This record gives sequence, structure tokens and C-alpha cells, in this order.
Amino acid sequence: MRGFRDGVVRWCCCAVVVVSLGSAAGCGSSPPGAPPAAVSSGSATPSADVVVSASMSQAELDAEAERVYRAFFAEEQKVLLAGGAEELPESVKPYITGDFEKMIEAGFQEVHRNRWKLQPDRSAEIVALKPDHSLLSVEVLAALVTCSDSRSSGFLTSEGELLPGGIDYASLYFSRNTDGQLKVFNSKSEEVTACPLEG
Repeated sequence: MRGFRDGVVRWCCCAVVVVSLGSAAGCGSSPPGAPPAAVSSGSATPSADVVVSASMSQAELDAEAERVYRAFFAEEQKVLLAGGAEELPESVKPYITGDFEKMIEAGFQEVHRNRWKLQPDRSAEIVALKPDHSLLSVEVLAALVTCSDSRSSGFLTSEGELLPGGIDYASLYFSRNTDGQLKVFNSKSEEVTACPLEG
């Protein structure tokens, strides 16, 4: 379905959230090659981030980021299987903040508005994931690069038409929220034909 891939909607972030694109080339709000700044009223300041995380090693931050992302991914699948949501569900809020939260909520609303649902028993899968320390900064305490595969999954429209998935390659950026929790605050994402983290 060409319109699905070329601008009306696309798989974003975890290859399962549908968002309106307009003329954007990818997901997230930062230019390619530059880690995004932590911007939102819910993000801690850089100095607070450093203080909160001073007792944690980078390996511990990486492990926490992976736990957060995998938990978010699982909750996201449940929301999409249920047909999206009119507002961000409480089950997702512990894992995301900032621009990423806004993007995810917009995706859930798009799915809900169009009355789409993921195919039952055909969830997307995380097929590769690793920390990327080159993306770290004062504001980015942890960063993951990941591939998720939704080729065997897809959305069913209210008319029963299948909107197919693909392979999504994403960079995910984590910071401490004001509640002290490590959360995804921004991302960059693109659809690829093969995961560059594999092989």
C-alpha cells in the first residue's frame, strides 16, 4: 500500500506506532547525526541528571535503558492491539517523556481515530538492540540503537484491509525525568530493508 509507506502514515519508533508524517523524512525532532536535546517540562535539568545518576555506572544506565525500552515496547503492543487510545494510557507513562511522549500519544490517537487494530497474535518483535555511547551527552544519559520487525504483523483497517509493517531502525535517547526515572525522551527512526545491527 504505497500511501501507507510514502507519507500518509508509517511505522515509527518501534515499527508499530503509526504517526502522521507530513514532509518529515523520519521520526523525532532532531537533525540526523545529532543527539536531540532533552526538552520538555517533565525533563530534569542537565545538572540534576548528573547528580541523580552519579552513583550509577554507564553499564547500569545501559541496562536500565534496555529494561525501560522493553517494558515500553510490551505496553505499546497492548495499546495498539486494543485499537489505540484517545489519550496516553497510564501504563505507558512510566517509560516515556518529552517529545517522544507527544509522538507516541499522537500515534495512539491516529490509530484510534482510524479504527485500526494490530492483527491478533502477530506482534512486532525487537530483533536487535545495543547501547550506543557515541550518542551520549550531558542530557543523554543512555542511548540505544534498535531494530524492530513488524513484517509478519500489520494493522487491520475497519474495512479489513491490511496495512503491512516493515523493519524499523531507531536511535532512542534517555534522560531522567523530574520523578527520577530514566525515560525515553526522543528518538530518530527510519524504515530499512535490513537491520544494520545484524550480520
